[in-house]
Amino acid sequence: MPKVTPQRNYVLGIGLCGLLGLFNGSTLVPLHYVPPEASGINFVMSFAIGVLLVTPVIALVYFAFYKKSWPQLLPKEMTIYPLAAGFMWNIGNFTSIFATLALGQAIGFTLTQLALVPAAVWGILFFKEISGTPKIATFCVSTVVLLIGAFILGMYG
Repeated sequence: MPKVTPQRNYVLGIGLCGLLGLFNGSTLVPLHYVPPEASGINFVMSFAIGVLLVTPVIALVYFAFYKKSWPQLLPKEMTIYPLAAGFMWNIGNFTSIFATLALGQAIGFTLTQLALVPAAVWGILFFKEISGTPKIATFCVSTVVLLIGAFILGMYG
């Protein structure tokens, strides 16, 4: 097994961020290839079922190969809360699909992804997930860049 160094972690992190951007950015591409009667709610249900089936597999792989230990199994916490969170997430996903269908891929999907900004502000203000002036300043600059990019994509995308 290769030695894990900070540089290796950095390169791995950048690579995984790139893959995440590619996969997340292409999430709604299938909407362009389905008949209109199969889009919308039908697409949301198949997407939700796919997530429900794949997530436990990813968790098993994560704990088996990365953590190399198993978490304590708490049935109530492992069923009720994740299903409630998944239900709420899917409501957001449902509305984002309809926004994308109504506004188009460039504008609709971009606007739905801007939900990151209030979520991050909530995390900073209420949960203190980021602290320190340099880190918060970096977040603010990144938010401005994100908003400028969304504006440009909305106007010319």
